[in-house]
Amino acid sequence: MKFIIIVDISLISLVCLSLAIIFLFVIHSFIQSTDPIGTCSENLAKCPAPVLYVNYRNFDGPVMYPDHAEDEGVDEILSSLSASATAMNSQTSQQLEKILKKDPLDPLTSEDKCLLWQLRANLIRYPTALPKFLQSVVWDDCQQVIEAHRLLRVWTKPSPTQAIELLDARYADPTVREYAVKILGNMPDGDLEDILLQFTQVHNSLIFLHTKVGQGQT
Repeated sequence: MKFIIIVDISLISLVCLSLAIIFLFVIHSFIQSTDPIGTCSENLAKCPAPVLYVNYRNFDGPVMYPDHAEDEGVDEILSSLSASATAMNSQTSQQLEKILKKDPLDPLTSEDKCLLWQLRANLIRYPTALPKFLQSVVWDDCQQVIEAHRLLRVWTKPSPTQAIELLDARYADPTVREYAVKILGNMPDGDLEDILLQFTQVHNSLIFLHTKVGQGQT
């Protein structure tokens, strides 16, 4: 049995209503190569298409996603991470260095992701390690998402040039994108012109309409 959860991303609240989801006819290999995170557009095609009718339970009040971002101060987070940092032997250090030197386009293996997650407390000092760490997060696991958002508050900030990678389709989480946009917002206009093409391409893979990128916050 599959459970479909729909969230209003502008409010981070559960949608409680009846709706019809009209599917799109796509060629799987084509959509994977051109738009790896899908689309939020409505199917306006004239031809018949499969329709999924969903009737969600209504509640007396809004069902909100828990936000633990402000539960801890920065000093508390750093203290807990310092206590949980893992001592690495030379073999582990070499393995980690090899992962971090991988080309951004090279996919991480499940073993790579597992190691990055285990050593996350060790990595917060390295801004170049942030994209790799975010790829290790299981984004449908709410506890891992909360932990990732928590670490963003204390991670050594990447440069604006490095932050542009966080707007890639692999990092579709709104909090991650807002984090990247804030960093890019500090770029001088002259420097921003150098990455304008890449920034424009980001809009082709937006999955959420309500996003700092879509609103042009930079």
